[in-house]
Amino acid sequence: MPYNSERRELLRDLDTACALSIVGDDAEERYMLWTTYLSVATSRYLYDRIGAPHRDDKFDELLALPENEFRQVTRVSKSSFAALHDYIGGNTVFNSGGTDAPHKQRPASVQIAVALARLGAYGNAACVGEFHRRFNIAAGSVVVYTKRVVAALKAVRAQWIAWPSRARRREVASVMASEGFPGCVGFIDGTTLPLSQRPALDGSSYWDRKKRLCVTAIRELLRYIAAVLGHALIRMCLSG
Repeated sequence: MPYNSERRELLRDLDTACALSIVGDDAEERYMLWTTYLSVATSRYLYDRIGAPHRDDKFDELLALPENEFRQVTRVSKSSFAALHDYIGGNTVFNSGGTDAPHKQRPASVQIAVALARLGAYGNAACVGEFHRRFNIAAGSVVVYTKRVVAALKAVRAQWIAWPSRARRREVASVMASEGFPGCVGFIDGTTLPLSQRPALDGSSYWDRKKRLCVTAIRELLRYIAAVLGHALIRMCLSG
């Protein structure tokens, strides 16, 4: 059933009132009705739009938190946060409008902090409104910041998450052979990365043995080198 906004309903009522006023004798009332109708019809919003308050001191407070509390919010240590900022902060996605843009972006550190906090949350705690209230930024900014950080991370992922070269595989296989695993270059160790939402494509393929939606990660010597993004064979194996 179509949803009628308050503005649309008001326009409908004013249109009816204007039509009825034509047969009336009160010219002043007719003028007032038509003026009101034109004012509402030519305005996109019925009420004045007030932007969300921005408080930079919220991020100053975040950086001033003790190490353990900072990690609870961003899911990384302060040193790791600084390293990540130095690594992706120069990406053009954080300066898309250029130096002459009328509306400059918030600092990359702010956007990274918001994105990390959101990516580290799960379930209802990951809703946009939660971070809108926590950081005093617009709800839309929460989504935009997250997308920018993910785009910056994707731009450098090949430098960190990649299948080892032939020389590296030979080196790892040699070490693993000495431990009794000849020809082994990595492990599927059962580490999972839970997903907050079911993927639209082949969503049931992501259902793991712990009865939650996840991505299974592959590690080689405690370092991620690839990720399995869900296959029907995995589902069949687990359900069987």
